[in-house]
Amino acid sequence: MTHVERRRATPLQWMRDYAPVGVMGLMGWLLITAVSTQKDIVSTQKDIVALRLQVAMVQKDITAHAVDSKDDARKVSETHHSANINPCNGCHTKK
Repeated sequence: MTHVERRRATPLQWMRDYAPVGVMGLMGWLLITAVSTQKDIVSTQKDIVALRLQVAMVQKDITAHAVDSKDDARKVSETHHSANINPCNGCHTKK
């Protein structure tokens, strides 16, 4: 199509001549966007897995600390009661 023909072309002729180029461009853009979005999704999923691992580690630490605290409390209690303190005297005295 020459320059003069292009200026005189109807919109239907423009669409017939250039629509395939536009559609191919649109398809290319959609493909690039889809691939980019898929990479973002995979990256986000990896971040989620890493965060879940960190949460599990923190929960494990909290559980271990709670068990240690119970053991410490039990040891203090056993030490206190094994000191032959008469419950009627000493720290258990009712006032």
